[in-house]
Amino acid sequence: MRVEGRAAARRHRGVVIICTDLEEDDDAVADALELLAGQGDDVILFHILAREEVELPFSNITHLRDSETQALVPADPRELRAEHKANVEQWRAQWRDRCEHNGILYLPIHTGMNYIDVLRGMLAARETWSQPGA
Repeated sequence: MRVEGRAAARRHRGVVIICTDLEEDDDAVADALELLAGQGDDVILFHILAREEVELPFSNITHLRDSETQALVPADPRELRAEHKANVEQWRAQWRDRCEHNGILYLPIHTGMNYIDVLRGMLAARETWSQPGA
């Protein structure tokens, strides 16, 4: 259901959990999140990435596919790992800040994490979460 439809169908305050990789148009996603957060619900966003996207686990020279041109590009992960990690951390920090600005609990996770640990972490984070203006 689109955010607008969900907001219109809302009958009472509740908890909205969003699971996304946030790999869409940044401004459109931010606008939708702001609209959703403004409805009075507690909003929790799980930013899910594949483990390989976060850790870049390759150890040998490999080829990566360029998402725009579809060309295979040779890459040495040992040389890319530190820069890649910094880029992922910066991207996630930007989304965390955007979410927190709108009173959304932001939880970065990856597919290699145990789902029970993720849920326990979410519950613990909700207990200590302080929404702006609350």
